[in-house]
Amino acid sequence: MMRKHKCFIIILIFVLIPSFSLADDIEESYISNSYYNIEVSSNISTIPIINAKHAIILDRASKTILYGKKENEICKMASTTKIMTAIIVLENCSNLNEQVTISKKASRNRRFKAWIIHK
Repeated sequence: MMRKHKCFIIILIFVLIPSFSLADDIEESYISNSYYNIEVSSNISTIPIINAKHAIILDRASKTILYGKKENEICKMASTTKIMTAIIVLENCSNLNEQVTISKKASRNRRFKAWIIHK
């Protein structure tokens, strides 16, 4: 079981590091001054306690927003890339114990360095 988790973490690291390296930075002034107009429905009975700066709860069936916290403000993506990477790995990797071999050239690339130990 522990090996399965280690393999998953290794795969996750090698997929995430390049995505963070290639991501474009957005100027803070652009983020704070940009808005989308999204209508929010007030169909929920209790307002959830959410510590995040931004949040949105969407009813997929009716395509209505049930709750929003700064939902009109454009902001940088957070953990969506990590979540999608984990989903892709779990859906496509049949053996999480499989070892992954990385070429020396790839492992020495400073942009994609992910705590690789050279043997």
